[in-house]
Amino acid sequence: MSYTILFQDWTTIQGGAGVTVVQSEPGWANLRGAQDVQVMTEISAYTGATLTYKNAPLKNQDSAWGAIVTHTPTATGFMNTVVRSATATNLLYEWLRWEGSGGAAWNITFRTFLIINPIGGALPQGFGPMVTSVPIVGR
Repeated sequence: MSYTILFQDWTTIQGGAGVTVVQSEPGWANLRGAQDVQVMTEISAYTGATLTYKNAPLKNQDSAWGAIVTHTPTATGFMNTVVRSATATNLLYEWLRWEGSGGAAWNITFRTFLIINPIGGALPQGFGPMVTSVPIVGR
């Protein structure tokens, strides 16, 4: 059985060339016990932005954070990527966060859901609030 959590509620972030906005630590997801994860980002507005979802085995090792999903929008709506631990280019580690960036002045308004397939079918403690369905906006 898979579970859906709201990883990031609607937010707008922005920056200039060379500026990266990193999700604050209280919002990071603990993926301990997940064998697969689908990152579903809904974008309502953007200009030249890229969202990168990174994970690491430990929170406090900046050099260990590796990209597992990159969403560069070309239109508003949903962007979905499935990361399967058995075939992922980068390993699926315990902690997940997002980072926003762009090559010039950029901004993005988005929210993100994670659909998690846990090892053994049950989520361990530490996952965020679950939702039973993903609301579709504008359809």
